[in-house]
Order: sequence, then structure tokens, then C-alpha cells
Amino acid sequence: MDWGLAKCFQYRLSNGETVPAASAVEETVQFDGMSSEETSDWGSAIRTETGTVLGTPSYMPPEQAAGEVDKLDPRSDVFGLGAILCEILTGQPPYVGTTAHEVRLQACCWQIQPALQRLAQAPVSPEWVELCKKCLNFAPEERFSDAEVLARIVAQLRQAAEERAQRAERERTEAAIREVEERKRRRQSLIWSLAVILVLGLSTVLVGVAWQRARESARAEHQARLEAQQRQEQAEYHRLRAEQALLAEQQARHAEQLARHQERRAREEVLRVLRDLTDDTLESFVLRAAQWNEQDQAFLERLAQHFQALARVHGEDPASCSLRAEGYLRLSILNYRLKQLAAAETYLRSAAHEWESLLRQDSGNRNYALGLSRVWLVLGYVYRAQYRFHEALETHLRCWKLRQSLVQTEPLSPELLDAWAYSCQAVGQLLDIQGKPQLAELAFLDGIDACERHLAQQPNATGATRRYFHLLVELSERFLETGRFIEAEHLAQTARNLAQRLLANQPNNPLAQSNLAEAEILLARCWQRLGRQTDADRAFANSVAIYRRLAAEFPAAPRYQDSLASALLRYSSWHRQNGNTRQSDALLDEALTIRQKLAQHFPHLPEYARELASGYALKGNRLASARRYKEAEDFFRRSHQIYQELANRFPSWPTVQEDLARAEERLGRILAAQKSRPQHCSTSNGPRNWSPPSTSVCPTKSTTGTGWVTCIPCRPSSSWKAVRIWPLSVSSWMQRNDC
Repeated sequence: MDWGLAKCFQYRLSNGETVPAASAVEETVQFDGMSSEETSDWGSAIRTETGTVLGTPSYMPPEQAAGEVDKLDPRSDVFGLGAILCEILTGQPPYVGTTAHEVRLQACCWQIQPALQRLAQAPVSPEWVELCKKCLNFAPEERFSDAEVLARIVAQLRQAAEERAQRAERERTEAAIREVEERKRRRQSLIWSLAVILVLGLSTVLVGVAWQRARESARAEHQARLEAQQRQEQAEYHRLRAEQALLAEQQARHAEQLARHQERRAREEVLRVLRDLTDDTLESFVLRAAQWNEQDQAFLERLAQHFQALARVHGEDPASCSLRAEGYLRLSILNYRLKQLAAAETYLRSAAHEWESLLRQDSGNRNYALGLSRVWLVLGYVYRAQYRFHEALETHLRCWKLRQSLVQTEPLSPELLDAWAYSCQAVGQLLDIQGKPQLAELAFLDGIDACERHLAQQPNATGATRRYFHLLVELSERFLETGRFIEAEHLAQTARNLAQRLLANQPNNPLAQSNLAEAEILLARCWQRLGRQTDADRAFANSVAIYRRLAAEFPAAPRYQDSLASALLRYSSWHRQNGNTRQSDALLDEALTIRQKLAQHFPHLPEYARELASGYALKGNRLASARRYKEAEDFFRRSHQIYQELANRFPSWPTVQEDLARAEERLGRILAAQKSRPQHCSTSNGPRNWSPPSTSVCPTKSTTGTGWVTCIPCRPSSSWKAVRIWPLSVSSWMQRNDC
């Protein structure tokens, strides 16, 4: 056996005696056929120096690789045999390396784990794997005592394998025998079946002959019974007439039910077509222009007549009540679009009455509850259009609570999740208007969670994707206002990805383009706060370019003009921050020109007047910073005048009252600065240290329909999800306010 060492423990002499190898060498024993010198040289050659490693490293046991010669014994041979078995089973020896030195180091350190993994993956019997692992153990005492024991175990394994093969062969033979016997039985069964068929056929023929003879004999009896049968037929005829009358009555009843069902389906189909037509028409008109011509107005009024016909449906059954409620709801939406808010509110109250009566009859009907929640949602928007924010918030919270209960009963319904997300967005916007930013964030987070659950089931749902986008934008705005710029950037990036996906699906949709521009400008504001000015400049430029294209394509649509003005103001602030005063003033003047045109063309929309007042205030602040106090006073007075008019028209609008107070403070400060100019300034231009009021309008935030708002003090947060640890939730706030 080659142990990998040139070492012998004993030698057999010519006379049959055995002596230790070392003694043989020391005594210069002469072997057969060798001279004394040759024996002395060979003895020196067979000496193994302590610590010297000889042999094949890939098959060495650890003690041999480490040079521990005194530990070598037959169990080292067992390791070598195990290494050979490992190569047989896996195709590689236990130690594999690029160099002999590397393989020897693996053998010294017993780095056997890769070999064990290969053994575990080898397509062999577990017994052989376990045998190989036992041979490859690190400790010699854990291996087999010698190769003879290993040989016996190998023989046993081979014998067991042969026995299994023989047993499998016997089983195959027995299966073949059973199959042959089964075919034999089937053949016998087929033969017996054919015999039975032949017997039955013969019997049938015989029976037919007998039956023919019996028929001829029974013909006389049949003639005798004919009169009795005629009497029975008359009785049967009368019975059948009665059954036919009953069947006709049942068919008439069924036809009536079918006609009612078809009528109900026809009504639902007509209602669906009218609803879709109204939604598509309104969306088209909103995208095209804010003021509709007489032809458009007449078309919408004809649609309203159709819904009025539905609202006049008679009957107290659930189908009639549902049709009336839907008719009232559609009429309210049309009147809301036509700015007839009083009529819209009246129709909504009628629709709510119908749905509430249906819910009293069937409180567990999901469709009735969802219809009532839609009425409350639209009613809240009607209140918002009338600047009755407290009533709008109460109505939206009612809708939010009802939809939350529906989602709790069916947490995986995409329709309910989308409805709940819509109500969360509406509640969050009103809470933010009412000065409750923390609760607004909670509402937006609930809406985002609902959208994510919806999109997990329907990834391509366009409506849910748009809702998700708007909620991300709202929450990113809140984070940006409170100084959580990294969290705001994360949300803005996600919103931009959603907008790009929507635009890819609908490249010609102006709403998708507007969403992308909104995401770009929000991301630019985040990068501006984070010091990434190059990225912010590129995003601002992209947003302005998109809004310019939309404003040129839809010149009569004020929403794109207003969005362009907001983008220009933000881009102007960025240029001023980076020292580009001339470019900043040019963008500001362009934005003010657009705002002036909007306020002049749409005097019935106070939002445009309020945004114009905010722009005047911003222009006044910049002029005051440039020590042009007279011009600044003129713009401050314009701003104050607009706020005063809005406060008189809408006394219940709290934000306008705050704007008016800030306008008065700005005007007072500029007048005080002009009076103190000779005392504080050596020049004729006045003092150099002008600063706007501490509560001045924040030029970094603008929302659709609400204009400028006051900055909220920043508070640190490590993650945008940290808002959920606040102890006050929307539900607890509702309980405190008895909503």
C-alpha cells in the first residue's frame, strides 16, 4: 500500500526473518542481490526525515500532510481509500487546487467541506456517501481501524446492492407474469361476452317470433278494449286541457318576471352608458376649456334631462330606489361641473335620502353603502367649492369612515380599496387646509397603503395608479414642508416613475403629461433643498417645458396656464437662490402676467385672485430687498386689496383671513421702512437690511386650488414611515370631534 511516504516499518530478510527498517539500515543488512555499498545507500534512501512530507497531497490525511509521521498507521490508508472513493463518486479528490502547495495546505487544514458538499450532491446511494465521509474524518480514531474492515463493509454494500437489483428483477418478472395473466383473463372474458351476446341474440329472435304470434292473438282483445280506451282518452283530454291552462299561466308569470329582469338590465345598461358618456364628456370639456359654449351647455343639459327621467322613476322597490339615487347623483355631478352648487347640493341630499332608505331595509348590502359614500364624497367637494371647509371635512370623514368599515369586511376588494384611497386623499387635503398636517399625513399614508394593496392584485389598474401618484405627491409635499427632504425625495422619485409609466401607456393624454411635470417640479424642489442644484435646474426646466407645451396646445384651459405660472415662480426662486437675479425677475414677471390674465378672465374663481395676490406679495418682497420701497409698497397694496376682497366675500375661509393678516403686516413693515429711511441709511434708497415678515408667504409651496400657504416648522424624522408612531390617529380625532 502506498501511504504517500517512502517509509517502511519492517523488512523481510532472505532467511525469512523480519527486522525493523531502521535497525536494518543501521546494521547495514545486506539483501539478496545487493552489495554492502548498495545496501547502505538504499538504507539511507528509505530513511524518512521527521517532518518531511512525501506523497500525493490530494489524497493525504491531515496527519501525513502536517508531517506527523509518528501518527501514521493503517487508518491513514483508510483516509487514502476514502479519498479514492470520493473521486469515484464525485469525479474529484477531496482537495482540489491550482498548485501542489495549495492542495497541501488544504490537506493540512482538513478543508474537506467542498468535498462533503459534492458528496451530498452526488447521485449515489446514501450508504456510499456515509462510508466515504467516515473514511475522510479528521481524527484517525473516527475512521475504520484498517483497510480490511473497510473492504468488508464495501463487500456488504455491494452485496446489498446486488440483492436489491435481484429483487427489482424479480419484481419486474412477476409484473410481466401478472400482465400476461391479465391479458389471458381479458381474452377469456371477451370470449364469454361474445357467447352471451350470441345467446341473447338468438333468444331475442325467438322472443320476437313468439311476440308476433301473441300479437295476432291479442288483436281481437284490443278491439274489445277500444271503446273503454276511448272513454279513458276523453277523460285524459280534459285533464290535459286543465294542465295546459295551468302551464300557460306559469309561462305568463315567468315571462313577466323575465321582462322585468330585462327591463332592469336595460335600465342599468342605459345608466352605465350615460354615466360613461357624461364622465368622458366632462373630462374632455375640462381638458379643452374652463368655459363651455352654448352647444356644450345644451348637450350637458340634454344629459341632465336623461338623468332627471331616471330620478322620476316611480316605485319603492330597491331597483327603483337605486335608479332614482343614481339619477340624483349624476344630476348633482353635472350641476357641480356647471357651477350650479345649490342645485347640486339639493340633488345630493335627495340621493342620500334614497340610499339611506335602502340601507335601512338591507344594512349589509355593500352596493347601497358604497353608493351612499359616493354621495357624501361629492357633497364634500360641493362644500369645498363653496368654501364651507368645516362641513366639507365632516362630510368627507363620514365617507371615509363608511368606506373603512367596508374595507374591513372585504380587505381584498379592489373596488373598495380604490374608493377608500379616494376618500383618504379628500380627507387629507381638508385636514391640511384646516391646519392639521399630522392627521393629513396619516390619511395620506392610509390611502397609499390602500393603493399598494390594490396594485398588488391589479398592477395595471390605471385609476389606482393615478390615485397612488396623487397621494405620493401630497405626502411628499407634507414632508418637504416639514424639513424631511430625503423622505420627500424618495416619494417624489416614486411618483415620477408612476407618471412616466402612465405617460408610456397614454402618450397623448395631457393629464399624464401634467402629472409628469408635477412630479418633476416636486423632485426639483427636493433636490434644491438637498443641494443638488444641477439636478434641480434640469428638473425645473423639464417641468416648465412640459407646461409650456400644454398651455400652447390648450390655450383656453386655465389649469395649464395656472400650472405654468406656478412652475415659473418656483424656477424663479431657484434662480434667485443661485444668484441669477435677471433670469429670476424675468420668470417672475412672466408668471405674474399669466396670473393677471387668469384673474381677469375668471373672476368667479377666487383661487386665481388669491394666487395673483401671492405673486404680488412675492414681487413686493423682492423689490423691498432691492431697496425699491415705493414700488414694493405698490405691489403690497395690490396684494392687500385682493386679500381684503376675498376675506369679505368668503368670511368662513380661514386661510384667506391668515393671508389678509400677513398682507397687513407686510404693508405696515414697508411703510415703517420708508419712514425710518433717513435715520438708518446714508443713501437715498433707504435701509439695506429689509426682511419680509416672519410669517410671510412661503414661495416654496403651492397646491392646486389653494395657492400659497404658510410654512410649518421643521421637525426631524429618520424615515417617512415614522409618522405612524404618532399617538393621535384620524379615527381617534374623529371620536374626539363626534364625527
